[in-house]
Amino acid sequence: MNKIKLKNYDSLQIYKQSESKYWWVSFYVSANSYSKNGLHRQSLRVTNQREAERKAKEIYKNFNFSIAKIKNTEIDWRKDLFEPYQKHKKIRKEHSKNPYEPERDQQQFTQYIETYMSICDYRKPEEVQESVNELIYVLRDDGKKDSTIVKYISLLSQMFRYAKDRGKISQLPTFPVLSRLVGNVRLAYEPKELLQIENKTRDEFIKTEDNFFDQMYDYLRWIKISGWRQGKEPIDIKHSQVELCNFQNFEQPILRIWVKKTKTGKENYLHAYPQFTEENWPRIIKRNPNHTIEDFIFWPDEKNRNKIWDRVRKNFVRFSRELGLYEINGKTRPMTSIRHGSVQRDILKGKSLTNVALTHNTSEEMLRKVYAHSSNKNFALQRHIQEHSDYYTRKNKQTA
Repeated sequence: MNKIKLKNYDSLQIYKQSESKYWWVSFYVSANSYSKNGLHRQSLRVTNQREAERKAKEIYKNFNFSIAKIKNTEIDWRKDLFEPYQKHKKIRKEHSKNPYEPERDQQQFTQYIETYMSICDYRKPEEVQESVNELIYVLRDDGKKDSTIVKYISLLSQMFRYAKDRGKISQLPTFPVLSRLVGNVRLAYEPKELLQIENKTRDEFIKTEDNFFDQMYDYLRWIKISGWRQGKEPIDIKHSQVELCNFQNFEQPILRIWVKKTKTGKENYLHAYPQFTEENWPRIIKRNPNHTIEDFIFWPDEKNRNKIWDRVRKNFVRFSRELGLYEINGKTRPMTSIRHGSVQRDILKGKSLTNVALTHNTSEEMLRKVYAHSSNKNFALQRHIQEHSDYYTRKNKQTA
């Protein structure tokens, strides 16, 4: 059998039996009730490999995954994965010289893994992989050392291997190679790349007429406001937390956002950039003119905010993949990368670390550790330009 796995698609592959001239497509649907092994298989009825790859991608993108009804739809990361793993490890270590001490695992699971991973379905490898990428970025944002992050991923990996042995899941997700996590560089999105994803979202709305993507277009601009921690924080904002300020009689009012609960436990005020206030805020108000102060700014009719965040995250990754932006040199850029881009741009503009830390609700120590050091190539390059500012002038720039 000749098999070819397609790049940038988790389980998508084309294959051809030795006795057949036609190519077939297969990909994982994550449902034992869908097929015996959870795979969708279909003949492409073409003999040319390039044409087969094109058709396979088209089928995958248009496949209605909702038709696959997964048994036992109520899932619980703690009861289904973590507690059985802890019990198993305790029994296995009962007669060992080094008995199992569950406190560290319990703390890691409760503070981060359960908080950031339980939003996804652990039976879907591609969802788990995307959430793991987000978790790594969050851990780094919160100042965890690389050696500590390795321990979190190791715990997740062990939990899933035991779940696979018990038959709780049918396929293991692919976790990052632990040795590669150490010294891993943060990758951010450039403004022009985010604009491409925004335009892709707008095109999706025009194509599908699904109002979700109309709101997502404004939401992607909303989360570019400096200071957000990606995740549920910007999705949970209500109208009671937003006001237009006519400060010092400026013609352009300032949109101020009060973030009540942040990851650091501090309250924080954010201020939208003028283009958002002028262009996107009127669209948001027009979309829901009779809102109450307790309505959410985005998707007010959906009370399950985890569901909204999950759908936004998945579509962001999908659009980023389709545009060829999601992976760079084998490393991925989830939505959390938007925050890194904002921090890096502020530092490279010459803003003080104190102001950048206050704007992004983090610490100066964290900024020095992650962004403002000589091993950060962008920061090092900017320092070089500043040191030789007489030479690197606007006059000396090449004409296009």
